[in-house]
Amino acid sequence: MRRSLELIMHIGHEANLYFSDAAPWSQIKTDKAAATTTLLQSCYYGVIMGALLNPFLPHLSHENTQHFSVERSS
Repeated sequence: MRRSLELIMHIGHEANLYFSDAAPWSQIKTDKAAATTTLLQSCYYGVIMGALLNPFLPHLSHENTQHFSVERSS
């Protein structure tokens, strides 16, 4: 279980780095398509994180997936 959570947190860290490095707040000024892609990919990461965290933190997972209008199975 500990290793699973470590891997999930690693994915979250990578998602955060991707978002920070891509800097869609700067991209939007010069390349709207790139900013759109960055935001879309970041949303995908959010949905994936919600799904991966469901077995460990179901309440947090549910709150997270609600932001993306994703229904989770019980």
